[in-house]
Amino acid sequence: VITSEYAHTTGIVPGAAGANIIWDYSNLADSATTGTIDFVSAASTPYASDFPGAEVAADLGDTLYSYYKTVAGTPAILGLESSFEKFVYAHPVSTIIYPFTYPDSFQDSVTLFIEKPFTGTSKLFDTTVVTGYGTLKLPGSTYSNVLQTREISASAGSITVPGVGVIPVPPTLDTTYAYYVNGQPGPILFYNIKNGVINLADYLKNSTVMPLRIISFTAAPNHGDVQLDWQTGDESNTDIFNIQRSTDGLYFSNIGEVAASGSG
Repeated sequence: VITSEYAHTTGIVPGAAGANIIWDYSNLADSATTGTIDFVSAASTPYASDFPGAEVAADLGDTLYSYYKTVAGTPAILGLESSFEKFVYAHPVSTIIYPFTYPDSFQDSVTLFIEKPFTGTSKLFDTTVVTGYGTLKLPGSTYSNVLQTREISASAGSITVPGVGVIPVPPTLDTTYAYYVNGQPGPILFYNIKNGVINLADYLKNSTVMPLRIISFTAAPNHGDVQLDWQTGDESNTDIFNIQRSTDGLYFSNIGEVAASGSG
């Protein structure tokens, strides 16, 4: 779970690029609007069958999910779908490639297929450059060894509206700066720039990440019972595993527990 806070952008200026920079955004003023992203198993979502190979889905709210798989150790997005809209990339797209460091850069281009509510395509071009590193100050927190990235995204395409025909979509050009620190699942600060002015700023308020890695998990019938076997890694700050049972796949109750080994 990642909870972020949208901030007022008045008076905020883009951070400088370069080495050993101190970016001071400790005076960001909250806009009283927060965003929450829940990461869940892709198989538990209603549109998993439309994105074969997806491992994880991000619940973005309003029935909208984005779907990811791991490509060369890096999370790559396959597309997004809700009850109202559906977008599918021609191939998995990564906006970050791990490991990366200053002054690395990478780029990608892909066709985005729009399948609902209208049909259409959009050609996307994306270039990301690690533009600096240093210390980032946010309200209530200071982070060291932070990387600053600049992502430039360009797109152009068209949609087909029944009864109307093909409508060109005006080209767009977006510039987004994002700040990353090791151990956090996403940017701890990002802002979007249009015409040299920051028009959107969002920073990390809280994140909850499981303190272990799931290496494998299997379940198999065993003389009227179910045999559960799993292997984990890096069980830091992990005490026990709760064993749960459900009769409907929605509501679960604890039926036992297994102590964590502490190291895998």
